[in-house]
Amino acid sequence: MGCDIHGFIECRRSYRDYENDSYWHAAINLDHLNDVRDYDAFACLFGVRNDFGILNDEAFEPLAAARGLPHDVSKRVRDLYEDHEGHSATSISWAEVEKVDWDELSLQPDPYVHEHRRNADGGWQFYERH
Repeated sequence: MGCDIHGFIECRRSYRDYENDSYWHAAINLDHLNDVRDYDAFACLFGVRNDFGILNDEAFEPLAAARGLPHDVSKRVRDLYEDHEGHSATSISWAEVEKVDWDELSLQPDPYVHEHRRNADGGWQFYERH
């Protein structure tokens, strides 16, 4: 069964929206930014599908796993979560994302076969992971 990430990038307003009972505004739906199921990204960011556990160790230390849905999210985000019968809710701030070392090595080697193909210049280019 496939796994999808649903969510929003929210922006904090300087005033409270009493109709939605929040200072937060759902600005960008992640569906607009994500059109593939990238399980490595899911694992690295949120601990979802962090299933490299051949030795019962995870491949990545997730950045923001299992924090729950923030109490002050916008109504739009809360409704989306409830409509999708959401699970594994979490959040991460932009300040946390900015501090990430994106070159950090995984805790375990990737156990999958990586297929590379020659590109037009004759060099090798990553094609697919199996």
